[in-house]
Amino acid sequence: MKEQETGPSSLREELTTLAGSDATLAHMLKTNRPLNLETYLAMEYPDGIPKTLSSEQISMIPEPLRRQSENHETEADGMRAEALRRSQVHQLFKARRGQTRDSSK
Repeated sequence: MKEQETGPSSLREELTTLAGSDATLAHMLKTNRPLNLETYLAMEYPDGIPKTLSSEQISMIPEPLRRQSENHETEADGMRAEALRRSQVHQLFKARRGQTRDSSK
């Protein structure tokens, strides 16, 4: 039976194979920095991260870090949608409760 890979260790393994061709990534791994897009960009642009990145600049970011960022945004969107749904349900119950009280008068 195959053992399931864990997120952080498999990310580290993926990035380690790419570190030979990316000095920033190699430094992140060597100094035990957090392996995420924010850290990579901060190290790549020490004078400040540009507000927008060109498609060429984006393509230079290691693919596992780009993918990790996309997954994080998707997860955040899901959390926002769930919070909105709960708020709407709460408002519905609140409105129904108010109607029930009005009709009993």
